[in-house]
Amino acid sequence: MVCTYPDVEDRDPSQQSDMPDEPLRHAHRSSLEAFESIRSASQCLFASTSRLLGCPVASPGASAAQLVALLAPAMAELCAQPQPYRIEGVVAEITEHERGATLGRLARTVYEVLFGLAGRDKDARACLEEPIGAPDWWFRFAGVELLLVTFAPCYGPSHPRCSFGPSTFLLFQPHAVFARRRPAGSENFPVGTKQAIRRAFEHAGRPYDAQLSASAVESHKFVKPLRVGDPPVEWWREQAWLDAPPSGAT
Repeated sequence: MVCTYPDVEDRDPSQQSDMPDEPLRHAHRSSLEAFESIRSASQCLFASTSRLLGCPVASPGASAAQLVALLAPAMAELCAQPQPYRIEGVVAEITEHERGATLGRLARTVYEVLFGLAGRDKDARACLEEPIGAPDWWFRFAGVELLLVTFAPCYGPSHPRCSFGPSTFLLFQPHAVFARRRPAGSENFPVGTKQAIRRAFEHAGRPYDAQLSASAVESHKFVKPLRVGDPPVEWWREQAWLDAPPSGAT
């Protein structure tokens, strides 16, 4: 399912470590403020109750390594929380339109960011050395299993992953966050929850692929296909980047 959430707080750039040069950050720009247009358009039943942490926004032209340097401290803060999580996700905004302009370029962006995070965390590195397309695979950072939801300009306004603007957004959420929304001792959401969310998206003219959402292969949900029923996007394979121009400095 696709869920978007309201903001709680922004990272204080003065508290960041290992940051790229100052000109590569947008002054007075909040990833959470920019994410509001996506949140407000969501038909997810959980949209009004969850809380996110933002991170500083890189200026257009920032390399993948510089994007990761801005994202990694917020990821570390998210994953260091004791359960139950007070903050339930991290949202990052990538303002360079080209990084999400096509499905292939979005796939490459996700690859670059996740493998960039792997250069900073042993758990991320280890999981990316495992079979990413396996049913039991999860992206891990600092020992925490995470979901990734991407929103990008390559998706049209009728797509649940549309970003409603030139920016691309990456939303990371611990898998354990969703366990709190299930009845105690159950692996499933209350009866009818998923169906209600799916109907809400359909009534809004933004249907999503229920079969893909129910798939046990979590990596197939990171970059959604452009159309319902299209093959999953294997973003970790170079073939998925075919419509992407060569990347600049990463």
